[in-house]
Amino acid sequence: MRSRRNSRAPAGVLLVFAAALAARARAQLPADDPARHDEAFHCPAEPPDTPDFHEAVAWIAYPRFGLLVPVIEGTQTEQLARSAGLVEGTALPGVPDRRRNCVIAAHRTSFFSPLESAVPGDTLILITGAGAEDYVIDRILTVTPEHVELEAPTRARRLTLVTCTPFNYLGSAPRRLVVLATPRAHASPARTRRGGRSPLRRNSTGAKKRTPVPRASR
Repeated sequence: MRSRRNSRAPAGVLLVFAAALAARARAQLPADDPARHDEAFHCPAEPPDTPDFHEAVAWIAYPRFGLLVPVIEGTQTEQLARSAGLVEGTALPGVPDRRRNCVIAAHRTSFFSPLESAVPGDTLILITGAGAEDYVIDRILTVTPEHVELEAPTRARRLTLVTCTPFNYLGSAPRRLVVLATPRAHASPARTRRGGRSPLRRNSTGAKKRTPVPRASR
């Protein structure tokens, strides 16, 4: 059974709350902090008066970096230019889905630029029309584009974020940064506090080829 936080709250209230966390996080970061990213890389901190869930299937909030971004279905160029995209064939957010692995991609030069500084223990909030749920980052992997089994269905629910890396690479970056997050209710206690352990960044190659990971770089 899914564990949800404030599942009865209207979507508009949840987005306003997430936006407030985002604005507060940005305001508290020193101007010279390397973890402070240009606001131009992010969607506006103020949510719309009426959240549009007709096209957006979810919103993602990353409070530590003030990130609040809509998620729409698909990862084509036009879609990733204005939002994060739900990878085709992966679990739909906010509804029972036996695939369980919700995979979302975005550009490293735009909405997912904060992932460069992500660490295990950080909190992500997945907001849908059904409510909001906290996820805790468990692992951070650096893989080749062919390492696509990370998109496969999983036994337990998981939120997977994908972008390209290195972040300072000019042109089409050759590798993928994959952030794996677990619902807070199922997360290990050691992972539920910020900075509990040093980041886990592993290199992986030689995976069985299925469908290429969406190109999420510009």
